[in-house]
Amino acid sequence: MDKGEYENIQELLISQGRIFALLDLEGFLSAIEHSDAVGPLFQPTLWMAAHDRMEIIRTLAKGAQFFKSAVHRAEKMRAELHAKEVARDVRVAKTREGESEG
Repeated sequence: MDKGEYENIQELLISQGRIFALLDLEGFLSAIEHSDAVGPLFQPTLWMAAHDRMEIIRTLAKGAQFFKSAVHRAEKMRAELHAKEVARDVRVAKTREGESEG
């Protein structure tokens, strides 16, 4: 894998992860928990028919929640790295400016 391919994959992961930021995964998981708690009492036949599928969806939502958190951390680290690079570039420019004046 070359550097360009690596960077493309990294950028794709982060950009796709931003989609999860738009989702209320906490509320969604809470609704699943609520359905799991009351479903067997009030609609046992429906709950039994949908339970396996709901477990798969719950697993996906928890994975998306983890991915959402990881993307947030990655974006924060990228922003911090970018700020350091900009500060370094400013210092280099000032040093060169001072050398050309002297």
